[in-house]
Amino acid sequence: MWTRIMIAFAIAAVPSAASATSIDTTEGCGNNPDRPYVCDIGGPRTLSMQGFDEVLEKNGALRATVARLGKPDRAEIQRIRVREPWTQWELRTYYRSLNRMFVYGRAYVLGSPEITLLRHESRIPQGMWELWRGGPATRAATSAAQHAAAAAERSAEEAERTARIAEAIAADAAADFPKRLMKQ
Repeated sequence: MWTRIMIAFAIAAVPSAASATSIDTTEGCGNNPDRPYVCDIGGPRTLSMQGFDEVLEKNGALRATVARLGKPDRAEIQRIRVREPWTQWELRTYYRSLNRMFVYGRAYVLGSPEITLLRHESRIPQGMWELWRGGPATRAATSAAQHAAAAAERSAEEAERTARIAEAIAADAAADFPKRLMKQ
């Protein structure tokens, strides 16, 4: 379920359609001039290979790119501020040999995040090349981020299990409610 992947990315639950529509200001964030409609919130989180494979199973746009180009050298998620109908998260993949960055986003349709599209394609930003060329401190920070992402995935799995239990309890209560209202 995409919710699990979003939780793993964000260390938080997928926002509801209402919260996605309430964040719609992108002016003045000073982001990439090629993408003035997107404002990054915080830094990106590196996606582990397990997390990437889970997203790949559910994301048709990403599958098409991977079928054409192979797996990327790096994948990360980024929380963003965008206008509706887009969700507050995007997936970014990087192919060093092609000097290409691909950005995928999900959009809400009738209150449910149903559509996944390739939103942007460009050259890899200079800052990303500098990260890859970085010294030991940069590599250590990247390693720490990857460990944190793995811990977040484990937490997300536990959150999904808890959510399934809560959904089952709610479904049982909803099914039982009309029976209690019937006159005996």
